[in-house]
Amino acid sequence: MDSMTLASTPNWFLNQVMTVNHDCSLFAYCVRTDIVIMKNAYAANAFGIEYKTIRAAHKDRAAGCVFSPVTDPNKPFYKHLVSFGDDGSVRMWNLTNGKCVMVNNAHTKQIESGHKIVGIDWLKTDPHVIVSVSDNSVVVRWALEANSVKEFVVRARVFPQCIAASPHDKDVVAIGAKCAHVVIYSMKSGTY
Repeated sequence: MDSMTLASTPNWFLNQVMTVNHDCSLFAYCVRTDIVIMKNAYAANAFGIEYKTIRAAHKDRAAGCVFSPVTDPNKPFYKHLVSFGDDGSVRMWNLTNGKCVMVNNAHTKQIESGHKIVGIDWLKTDPHVIVSVSDNSVVVRWALEANSVKEFVVRARVFPQCIAASPHDKDVVAIGAKCAHVVIYSMKSGTY
């Protein structure tokens, strides 16, 4: 008799707890402190689906993840995933070997004062940059090649819930807020 392992259910009620890659061949979601990656999610039957779990990906709850936009296997960050957790860290994972290759703790001050990271995105216009936002309106831009971060405080009176990088301009992000507003923010000029 065939057997199969069922992965745990995702951490519900979080905005970016699930993600799919550019060609829908990989699907990832956060479970407690782990990240589950499914390959062949569109298999004809459940036995064709392959699971890989990154155990203890974060010290506290893994709260969200997003795949790299890189589609060329010869370019950096191909088959990579970035995740964030309630521990305040943003971590990059190489999905080929399941290892953490980079960590960013720029949101530590917000976490220590009771805030959380609520959104993350990988820039399509520049795959060497990742942006994240905390619920107190601090945007962090992480330049991967230099492993440097820059913080931006969005002065709009909103409570961020998610962030999306512009597909056209590497300096513009959209921040979705609890009050149903969307703030378009320029990291270049610091205005919205």
